Amino acid sequence: MSASYEDISVKALLLADEIRLIGTQPIESSDDAGKIGRVVQDLAARLAAIGAALTSSALNPQAGARPF
Repeated sequence: MSASYEDISVKALLLADEIRLIGTQPIESSDDAGKIGRVVQDLAARLAAIGAALTSSALNPQAGARPF
């Protein structure tokens, strides 16, 4: 069973909060920059997955899709 539009939207909002938090972290060394870079790459991958899920939900009316 596919996740509902609401479930996917909640994941997107939580991800946005994580991205905002990352944006407030100070970069004090090149190690910090590398760690933040890896986290941003992970968040980007998760965001892409959320986008794909939303697209899939929008194309599948039985999954409780709502128009954007």
